[in-house]
Amino acid sequence: MAITSFYFSSSDPVIFVQHVTDALSGRELGKIVSLKATEQTISIQLSKFGTSELVYELSPIKTDWTQAKLKAEKIALTHRAFR
Repeated sequence: MAITSFYFSSSDPVIFVQHVTDALSGRELGKIVSLKATEQTISIQLSKFGTSELVYELSPIKTDWTQAKLKAEKIALTHRAFR
């Protein structure tokens, strides 16, 4: 099952995505996970034996905190066993 919501301590989703991308670089997981950010969404794509995508809608909750809630998901057939 996908994570339905999470919080991060930045009002800028691009900075958050860059931190996560940097943390994943050089690791096996970094080879199959990619993240994209807009002002209103974060998209996480997993690409191995199919492609799955999770889209989170963003909403500020405090001055420097943002909540991301699962808005949409497309799960590859080969990934459904891991849900």
